[in-house]
Amino acid sequence: MSKFGQRPRARVGKKQMVVFLRPRQASAAHQRAAKTERTNQEVLCDAVNAVFTYYGVETMAPPETTRAARSQQSRAAIRESSNSPACRTGRQSYAGWFPEADVDRFQRLCKENGFSIQSALEFGLTLVTGVKPDEGAGWMEVGAPMDVGNPET
Repeated sequence: MSKFGQRPRARVGKKQMVVFLRPRQASAAHQRAAKTERTNQEVLCDAVNAVFTYYGVETMAPPETTRAARSQQSRAAIRESSNSPACRTGRQSYAGWFPEADVDRFQRLCKENGFSIQSALEFGLTLVTGVKPDEGAGWMEVGAPMDVGNPET
């Protein structure tokens, strides 16, 4: 929100999607963005589209980027137990702004298949980067199917 309580023009009609990643997976996502000279938002869009494709759903268009270059802003800090809920402790946020209709479609897909947006985005980033979160063997028991071949462990 701007200081006047209105969304910036570039974000009107959009919603933010945020995923909280373990440092290893967050690093893989950032590395993919840097290697391909794309924004974090574009990499997150790839992850969303990977989930859509996995379920045979029409993908969304890449985000409109108006920046001439990737932001050199530092990465989000790793959350600590003193400043975040237990489910986010030890994780970094990774986010992007997307058209409301696409976010709503993604939310419906998650709800219809019985998994959280968090687990679906982690799954999508696993498909895109080949790196699973550092959660151990049952890292996605609540969510998307994990038949993703044999990504890095």
